[in-house]
Amino acid sequence: MIKKETCFPSISGRMDLPANIYIHTLTYEDIERRKRLGYKLVIPIAQYRKEEYLSIGIEGFFLSRLMECVSEKTDIIVSYPVWIKNKDELYIKIKNIDFFGFTPFLLKEKGRSFYLNDINIVTVEDLFHEISHDSYDKYKELFYIALSPEMTHIEKIKGLKIKKIKFELYNESIKIISKVIEKLVGILV
Repeated sequence: MIKKETCFPSISGRMDLPANIYIHTLTYEDIERRKRLGYKLVIPIAQYRKEEYLSIGIEGFFLSRLMECVSEKTDIIVSYPVWIKNKDELYIKIKNIDFFGFTPFLLKEKGRSFYLNDINIVTVEDLFHEISHDSYDKYKELFYIALSPEMTHIEKIKGLKIKKIKFELYNESIKIISKVIEKLVGILV
């Protein structure tokens, strides 16, 4: 069920708040009730980053923030990211995940969408290519900036100027990530 119109989460993150988005903030009673109502559980699948200028956890942060946006519009529950070093490790880790009786939906950032043990694994990059014919890597860092809760709008603009990124490109990235959110809402509703 689509709840309301929203763009991005508020300034503060939600991972530590009992905001009924993350599974670790729910009681078993909440979980059982949501299973009966047909809620879905989304698990972000993140790889550690090795780029010098990005934190190693930026991908998990990005996917979690993206799913917070989707959760604000739907009845989904979000798990902490599952960290993997490579795609092969996903096969091992997925066997050990407790889905709490939900049918899981896994989201990765890069690569092609695929099924693993009948579990749908969708990639943001695939959704991006359905919207834009441009290079995903051209927008990737802008998506991170757009979804960053610590930065105000002015700080984001200053950061973009320091990095010599055109503001028009940043505005375009916000339009694209909003469309990606809408696509995820359509898949999960």
